[in-house]
Amino acid sequence: MGRYSRSSKYFFRAMYKQKYAAPKTRIERKKKNRVHSNISKAVGGDKNGGNRVVKIRKMPSYYPTEDVPRKLLSHGKKPFSQHVRKFHSRITPGTVLILLTGCHRGKSVVFLKQRLVKKRLRKPKHQEGEIFDTEKEKYEITEQRKADQKAADSQLLPKIKKIPQVRGYLRSVFSLSNGVYPHKFVF
Repeated sequence: MGRYSRSSKYFFRAMYKQKYAAPKTRIERKKKNRVHSNISKAVGGDKNGGNRVVKIRKMPSYYPTEDVPRKLLSHGKKPFSQHVRKFHSRITPGTVLILLTGCHRGKSVVFLKQRLVKKRLRKPKHQEGEIFDTEKEKYEITEQRKADQKAADSQLLPKIKKIPQVRGYLRSVFSLSNGVYPHKFVF
């Protein structure tokens, strides 16, 4: 006995999208012209037999030595780099967030704005004898980012200093103790 009903299988297989034609009768099937793969051609000359059977589609004379794997169709799926990043509707500028991963795990931060553009450091192409001489390109903070940081600090720090509990809360590291469950948190 099957696990799913006939109607659910019809839905899973998307059979409603398939186009069906009415079944053909025997006479209609016989009438249908078959495409022949061979053609007989007349050949000149006394000793050549008069005609030859020639294939319409010749097989390729060259075959590659290695099979090149074809990419499978992924039905419109994009790679991870092209995914659209969306935030939860509750995350707005000024919201206090807790970092879950990385070296600052457990620390509380104030959300300012979403940054999507990330500058990648370029690896230098080595020439002969330069492998050990080159230094890695160092990440430098841009002037625009420094200006944004100063503007955010000038607005946030006075409000944090007004309430002593907020300053202590942001300094503390978030961790779970025995009997504390994350799904029962109420913020």
